[in-house]
Amino acid sequence: MTIDSTTTTAAIAALTPAQIAALTKAELSSLTTAQVRAFTTTQVAALTTEALRSFTTDQISALTVSNLTPDQASNLTAAEIGALTSAQLKTLSIAVLGSLTTAQVRALTTDQLGSLASTQITALTTEQIAALKNDQLSGLGTSQIAALTAAQISCLTVKQIVALTATEIATLSTTQVTALTADQLSGFTPEQIGAFSIPQMRSLLTDQIVALTIKQIPGVTTTQIAALTTLQISALTSTQISKLTTGQADALTVTQAAALSIEQIPALAAGDIHVIDISKWGSDQIGSITTTQLKLLTSDDLGVLSKIQTAGLTPDQIAKLTTAQVRGLSVTVIASLNTDQIHAFASTQLAVLTTTQVGVLNLDCLAALSATQTKGLTTTELGALTGVQLNTLSTDVIFGLTAAQIRGLTVSQISALGTDQLDAISPTTIKALTTSLIGGLSSAQLTALTTAQVHSLAPNQLGALTTTQLKGLSSDEIAVLTVTQISGLTTALVGALSTDQLSALTTTLVRGLTTGQLGALTVTQISSVSADQIRALSATQIKSLPLTAVKALTTDQVGSLTVSQLQGLTTAQIVGLSSTDLNALTTDQIPGLVAANIAVLSTTQLSGLTQASVSVFSVTQIKGLLSNQLAALSSDQAAGLSATQIAALTAKPNFRTFRVFAA
Repeated sequence: MTIDSTTTTAAIAALTPAQIAALTKAELSSLTTAQVRAFTTTQVAALTTEALRSFTTDQISALTVSNLTPDQASNLTAAEIGALTSAQLKTLSIAVLGSLTTAQVRALTTDQLGSLASTQITALTTEQIAALKNDQLSGLGTSQIAALTAAQISCLTVKQIVALTATEIATLSTTQVTALTADQLSGFTPEQIGAFSIPQMRSLLTDQIVALTIKQIPGVTTTQIAALTTLQISALTSTQISKLTTGQADALTVTQAAALSIEQIPALAAGDIHVIDISKWGSDQIGSITTTQLKLLTSDDLGVLSKIQTAGLTPDQIAKLTTAQVRGLSVTVIASLNTDQIHAFASTQLAVLTTTQVGVLNLDCLAALSATQTKGLTTTELGALTGVQLNTLSTDVIFGLTAAQIRGLTVSQISALGTDQLDAISPTTIKALTTSLIGGLSSAQLTALTTAQVHSLAPNQLGALTTTQLKGLSSDEIAVLTVTQISGLTTALVGALSTDQLSALTTTLVRGLTTGQLGALTVTQISSVSADQIRALSATQIKSLPLTAVKALTTDQVGSLTVSQLQGLTTAQIVGLSSTDLNALTTDQIPGLVAANIAVLSTTQLSGLTQASVSVFSVTQIKGLLSNQLAALSSDQAAGLSATQIAALTAKPNFRTFRVFAA
């Protein structure tokens, strides 16, 4: 029987599979869509590849395709595939769908693909998925996108990735996101990356995080940044870190910031450091901040550093701190500095420290300061140091202090200086000590002064000493004083000099003592003065000696007086000399007694003169003797008188009245 367009549908439906397979191309192409629609599933299964290709697209769209075999389906032309209705596609088995070639898949319209059930989408092979055109992929519904398996997701090409809409991206499950390869991730546009949900972002593996390109990084929203895990943050490369915007850096949580490595931190844009919360950073992280980044940290940023964080500051970092930053360092930071760090401070940096900051510097740091550094300290800063702190400064530092710095110290600070430190003050600088500061020195400190330092003291500085302090000056120190310096000693100080100190006075210094100073000498002091020192006194000085001092002179001292000095003695001083003192006078000294002084000698004093002493009296001295004095002369003294002396005596009107000569 011949089949054509007039054959009834019932007759068509009655054809056996063998008869169907025997239909010619002409017979098949003559069938109406109604006749084709009458084909049973068994008949459709019996159609050969050639038979299927004989159908027009209209006939194909009328065919019941649910029983198509994979072999039949794979041989449909692109046009035939395109002729399939959505209803037909929905009936295709998973096996049939999987048998479609990539060319056939690409022939599907977006509507056709959109009609596929999720289970059918899942059935597509990775090759078929990879063959989808961009418009086909973007035409998939959200449920279809969500149905893609991890394997299907991982086979998407970069071009396909770019075709995904924000809505489609948002439908991806975390499993699907995790399945994305590094190449696929790098294919997303910044805008697409920004469309990732928080769960999606958090699901990214570290390898995927590393795959994000420098163009994509700015596309990550601040919300997404804040949602990243610390593991993901740690995975970011230095290059990626360098592309973070200030807004993104600001979005980092304290925990995330704490996860940044010492390799990542230097890569941050200089301005980003300022907006990141570094309160939880460790010392190593602090130490990894570049000097360029450091410059942009505010005083407030640095002011919150902890003791542990401070330990991380490197000498290079400290050296680059601005004066404003230094001044903003908290007392916690300053107190936590170590010796290596304090060494890095320039004098200009130290000069801006507040008194509060200076007050918390630890002793090790103070001891480590160099002379160059401390020259930058202001008098106010130095004045803020406690005695204990000041006591730790090295002798080199003390030596390097300027006159202004020394002058700015307090009395309590001066008192706290060790003898080695005081010893280190240069002779030039020691002149800067005010009288108040001089008054704060202890006897032990004064003893520790070098002779060069003592030699440089001004008269008013010496005059400011207390009698207790004066006792601290050694004999060697006293010996180097100048006449000008000695003039600064008050009478009270002169009166407090020990016998050893007095003995240390050179003859030049003795000659420089004022009459007021000499008048302040005690009996004990006078008696300790050497013969050379006595001889150094001028006649004027001798005349200024109080009677008590004259009476205190020893026979050796009296015996050392020069003729000039004896001539300078007042009658009162002469009267104060004992007969023993007069007996100590040598024949060379006797001529020094002026007639007026001879006349005031008591008979007791006169009797103390030796025969030799009387024998050298000058004519003037002999004539000056009073009658009672002549009468008091002993026979031994008289026996020693020379003819010239006797002649001078006989010339006196009352000579014969003297008992001594009557005999």
